[in-house]
Amino acid sequence: MLNILLVIQILAELIVVIRLLILARRNNLPNVYWLAATYFAAALGLVFAPTEGNPFGGLPISVWIFTIVEFVMTQMLTLGFTQATFYRDRKSPLWWYVGLCTILTVMAVYGLFLSESNYNQNPWVASACAGLALALIWHGWCAYRALADLSKEQAVEDWVKARYRLIVFYSAMVVIGQIGNVIRTVFVGGSTVNPLGNAMGLLSLTAQFATLFAEALAWIMPEGYRRWLNRNYQPPVQEESELALSEEEIMRQLRA
Repeated sequence: MLNILLVIQILAELIVVIRLLILARRNNLPNVYWLAATYFAAALGLVFAPTEGNPFGGLPISVWIFTIVEFVMTQMLTLGFTQATFYRDRKSPLWWYVGLCTILTVMAVYGLFLSESNYNQNPWVASACAGLALALIWHGWCAYRALADLSKEQAVEDWVKARYRLIVFYSAMVVIGQIGNVIRTVFVGGSTVNPLGNAMGLLSLTAQFATLFAEALAWIMPEGYRRWLNRNYQPPVQEESELALSEEEIMRQLRA
């Protein structure tokens, strides 16, 4: 069951990668390339997820690839995406987060050296999960602060505000998923055969599905869904040139 969901997750993430690349190119949104790279790294890492029954999860280097790609690379790409989306060329606490995530990465690598097998990981490996959670906490907090500013702007349409609510939501889902990963790694060595490990694995995977769905809605935003969100929107009386902000303009004006 867990491995079937894993395959579905990988395929879904690759589809989202393609859609994000199209969106970034069509709307000239360089920051979205960071998000596409994040999803590609996540999909690649899941291929080597050390779950019993996964043919690529039992290789001697599987847990190394999974930890480095699924957690370390995705957390660093998420930090880059947050910087490019909410700060761009402005001063930000980016390097503080990079430093903290690097420390957690060193701790996780130390745990990998101490691990007995892919299914009996040292508790220190869970540090990588904490790093990813930290990156998403910053990402979600930036979205929350941007939403507070956007809520005061009548010229900003409802679908744009909904996007940042979705960002806050999927950031929380990632944190919940990483809590499950930490529990599974610390208490059962990352195994999914143990009842606790299986339950935490399902929790993490469910949170990942919720994250994937929310991120797809937030950044791909199907036209029908966008119109539905805007069903009650009444534009303010302004000069015609100020009425509508394009998606690119909105993205470039965001400040955390």
